[in-house]
Amino acid sequence: MVLKATVILGLLLAICVKLGAHPVYYMDQGLTAKSSRLEKLEKLVYHELHAFQSRVNSLDLTLSVSLECEACRFGAELIHILFTQNITEKEVVYLVSEVCNVAKIESTRVCQAVALEFKDEFFYVADNLVLTPDEICGTLIGTSCGHPYNPTTFWNITLPATPKPPIIPPKPPKKGAPISRVLHLADIHYDRDYMTGSNTECGEPLCCRSNDGPPAPSKPGAGKYGDYNNCDAPRSLIENAFQHLSKNEKFDYIIMTGDLPAHNIWNQSRSDQLEVLKEITDMLLKYFPGVKVYPAVGNHESSPVNSFPPPSISNKDLSISWLYNAFAYQWVNRTGWLPSDTVADIKK
Repeated sequence: MVLKATVILGLLLAICVKLGAHPVYYMDQGLTAKSSRLEKLEKLVYHELHAFQSRVNSLDLTLSVSLECEACRFGAELIHILFTQNITEKEVVYLVSEVCNVAKIESTRVCQAVALEFKDEFFYVADNLVLTPDEICGTLIGTSCGHPYNPTTFWNITLPATPKPPIIPPKPPKKGAPISRVLHLADIHYDRDYMTGSNTECGEPLCCRSNDGPPAPSKPGAGKYGDYNNCDAPRSLIENAFQHLSKNEKFDYIIMTGDLPAHNIWNQSRSDQLEVLKEITDMLLKYFPGVKVYPAVGNHESSPVNSFPPPSISNKDLSISWLYNAFAYQWVNRTGWLPSDTVADIKK
């Protein structure tokens, strides 16, 4: 059973991050000294955290989902309390960072960098959120924790009085029928900062990177073609695989189902994501010339991760058009993988 303060605080941070929260030290945000107001807010947060810990320790929580549920409700309530205090962006950034660091949820570097990734979204969502804590936690964790918000609840769709057609089991193709050879590429997670010989056990969600330093004594460093620890794919691995496939196989077409960027979700920029898209496209054109590629979008393509605002969000700092426009260029204008009449749909 997972209990205790570190896990509780970790869940709180996870909730904040899922809502878009964004931790960074106050020194990095221009708060050169703690104001009396900031100290007051800090005391409020820790008072609520200690009260929550006492409450959890007094409960019989035999399942981790019960703890997640309690932490989620607490997190949603705390966020509401903070916003009633007219908390500023810099203050939220500092407070969440402080929780992250004190609880040792991640390294200081990750706690600081993740802030720059999610800050704008957090404040937009927080300013426009109309869900109750029960709806928030039901959506994030599941129906065992609350009632998920369902925007279709009030919709009534009348279906035609046409009977459902009978189910006809598919039949296997006849012997000698034409065969298509298809290459399916999924979750490449190309790390442009992977470095051979670097530390594979850096204590962060993603290692083997140029800023992770050398490995500990007697520990092997990252291999030329990747590593089984928390490391993503280096370019050498991807190119070697593509080269082998292009020399030894012939494909009628390629299906690429997204998640091209690495897992360093705490410090990815829009330009980082676009460069990964370009480099993977370059490699596919190099090793599979003339082969059609049918791409799909994964949850890691955006920055921040999982962020795909609807077209109605036109604010340049929040709009997703920067990514969809790049898809249209790479997949239609540049490569011709998709027909020109798909551009309008891609940009939506």
